[in-house]
Amino acid sequence: MSMNYVSFFLTHTAIEGGSFCKYSYTILNISKKDSVMSGSFMFRQWVLCAFLCVESFVCAAITLKGDSSATSGETFSFRVQGAAMSTLPDTLGSHVYVTAHPSDGGSNTVKDFAVARSMRGNPAFLPLTPQNVTLNSSKDVGNPLYDKGIAFFSLFNGRDVILGSRQDERPMVVLETDKTTMYLLNDYTQVGKDVTVLSVHNFISPTTVLAFQNIPDAAGALTGGIVQIATANPFFFAAVGANGGSFGDVGSGIVLGLTGEVVAPNPATNEKGKSAPIIIDALTGSKFNSPANRAVGLDVTSSQIKIANDLASLGTVVDMHWHTSIGRLYIALQATGGVLGTDGAISIAIGRLDVTETEGGNIHKLFIDAIVPAAAISGTDKIIGAVGSSVAVTAHKVRGMFASTSLPYLIVLGNVGAPSATKKTVFALPLVSGNSDASLNGTIASRSATPEDIFADTKNKLFLTRVLSTPATTAAQMPLSTDGATQVGGGAILAGDITDLFVYQDTVFATVQAADAGETPGVFYSQPIFEQNGKIKAWSTWQRAVGLSDKTQSVFLDPVTGLFTSLVANISNEVKIVKRTEWGAGDGSSIAPIISSAETFMPQDIAGIQGIHNFPLSSTTPGTTTSGLYDISMMVYTGLGKVMLAQTSRLVSGAITPVQGAEIGNFLTFDNGTLTQTFPVSGTRLIGIEGGALDDIGPIVAAEVARDGAAGSNGWLFVGGTGGVAVLSAADGSGWAAGSMELSDGFDGLAAGMSFKKVGDFSHVRKLIHDDNYLYVISNTEIVRIDLTQGTPGLGSISSSMIVEDKQFPVVGAGGTFLDAIVSEKLMIIATNAGLFRLSNGLDARTV
Repeated sequence: MSMNYVSFFLTHTAIEGGSFCKYSYTILNISKKDSVMSGSFMFRQWVLCAFLCVESFVCAAITLKGDSSATSGETFSFRVQGAAMSTLPDTLGSHVYVTAHPSDGGSNTVKDFAVARSMRGNPAFLPLTPQNVTLNSSKDVGNPLYDKGIAFFSLFNGRDVILGSRQDERPMVVLETDKTTMYLLNDYTQVGKDVTVLSVHNFISPTTVLAFQNIPDAAGALTGGIVQIATANPFFFAAVGANGGSFGDVGSGIVLGLTGEVVAPNPATNEKGKSAPIIIDALTGSKFNSPANRAVGLDVTSSQIKIANDLASLGTVVDMHWHTSIGRLYIALQATGGVLGTDGAISIAIGRLDVTETEGGNIHKLFIDAIVPAAAISGTDKIIGAVGSSVAVTAHKVRGMFASTSLPYLIVLGNVGAPSATKKTVFALPLVSGNSDASLNGTIASRSATPEDIFADTKNKLFLTRVLSTPATTAAQMPLSTDGATQVGGGAILAGDITDLFVYQDTVFATVQAADAGETPGVFYSQPIFEQNGKIKAWSTWQRAVGLSDKTQSVFLDPVTGLFTSLVANISNEVKIVKRTEWGAGDGSSIAPIISSAETFMPQDIAGIQGIHNFPLSSTTPGTTTSGLYDISMMVYTGLGKVMLAQTSRLVSGAITPVQGAEIGNFLTFDNGTLTQTFPVSGTRLIGIEGGALDDIGPIVAAEVARDGAAGSNGWLFVGGTGGVAVLSAADGSGWAAGSMELSDGFDGLAAGMSFKKVGDFSHVRKLIHDDNYLYVISNTEIVRIDLTQGTPGLGSISSSMIVEDKQFPVVGAGGTFLDAIVSEKLMIIATNAGLFRLSNGLDARTV
């Protein structure tokens, strides 16, 4: 199993003389302030991370309410497309915003819900675009956003800018009917009243109130159309096409804007200048460039994205993302190179701000940097660039990640290839930081670069951050699409084309709206595995998150509550539904039977639930399933002399599908620790077992599914607690033998007469781990390895070897205890109340 709720980042502290070496450690999935060399973490983060690891069993979902004309079971009567979540540190996850689909405006159905917001704890959306608003300086006038489809949307976090507002978060939008104007929804009450809308202005001089609302291209002329926007307080950006043309034509570029500036006093009335979002000449930083403010150029002739000759084309579908931790704008493109074999294309460019302080105020310029030099690109394995005749390179989405090891990464959906063929692969690219050349920071780091730790002072070793300062400048230094370190999810996602990405700390979430044949849509996640120096070494296999098989367009995680909000398509594939997971029974397809059965079977007044253990079916790829399970995922609840089994997913036509609602069926219970029915039993995927040998185990805190070797004929369930270890097996000690000797759908393989039996002579068991042919028993004072291919483990007759006792750890000493462990083939890591230890180099957990 891949339980990542405690991920260890190891740094050697060198204790000599012994079989184990002590290591300092950090819990990776915690709040940033606790993330560097700290062994403590808040309970909330533990719950959240444990929650993420339960791939097929999470909370049920409710459908949020929207406009009153929506069909029953849906949120809106129109489609929605744009979406964003609050990202300010102290309000993270508190609100989710959605906008009307570009094509659904103007039908008198969208009305005041063109932009809408839901609040944490509120099951409904509030409309933010009423029919009349304060527009610029005019009060109670028609709202240009009312009943409009929104082409592009970005959430501007406007805290500390001087624009007066009761809200820090301010939606910035471009209308489908006017792609040459940008609007900032600047002020509104908490309940969406007294709304002020500002249009972005392009002032022609510092002494006149006259200004254009239109957005310029790279020549200062009216753009042929905005193709994407992004925000980064106090700046905003727009990717624009050339005047009279499309994005990619000469004249296309990236517009730079600034909010919070007092501009344009009215000399005729002595009226003071007003605070407004304005366009800046991106090349000079002037607010009043003559003859017009301009975007910085980015087109088919740009050296930052072409290799050799000019690009053949740039697609008009663009994504932009401001990477907060690195301070760069990433522009994702669909690029096609020239026709010669030496031509090529690069799919990502970088926007870099340059700020110069002057007596008259700061001057802001925008530069477009290459993410790698052309010399670093060769062949077709470089992810964001390739060389070859008419080669296509696509980046659909880009997102920033600042790993808990303090290294920045760029998460990219795409690859070398046409747009239609590159929607299933996500890559993580290391980024340069800490380089003295500002133009190199934010570029792709060399795959062989060694991280450098930065300290506040060398004496006290107060850790500040970690950097990769060496850029990739040659093809040999470039991260490859075949590298384990780059492949988020371990490779292409199986379910279908990815529609969106969401990154929270070390976790990358991907949504699939339209599944491939035989697959199931939903939300999936992957987490990194780190090297000793903090770099990413590999990624966990894609696993299902949220626990719902909805056709999901976008998803957001509220880290405070651990709840997901997702935009979901209805039966007609129209995204009109917004769901929020809830810690409870929920509505529709739910897990209520599991929740209620667990509460009843293991009541709080009789010790309650002592442990919840997840055994996932990660994917249909061989080797990614839990050994001992054939085509199912299973949760095991443990309590005082009680065990409950809940099947939580199964394969349907080759697709991993959550088991919910009526499919869970009735709860069957058995006493005396013995099954009296053979499975599958029609109408149930939920079993409770109590009594018998389980009473001898007492409070059961550990559970593990195991098999007697890859070619073995037995699968068993082991449980452990204060009184020792027990195994579920037949009268002769054999285990289940369904589905190629593994437990199958409906618990096929469990048979009447199987019962729990005491194994060995253990006490105070904390954890059970199955790896390779072995079961590892971790107790307070010892760690024992059981060879499941020897003896008759199903009858409790075992061949065991003591790996380590507490007395072998002088630093643990009398009264010390083992707390936890991780085993993976030869590697063993042990957590004790005196620190973290690993098995020394040259030793093997399977033989030591």
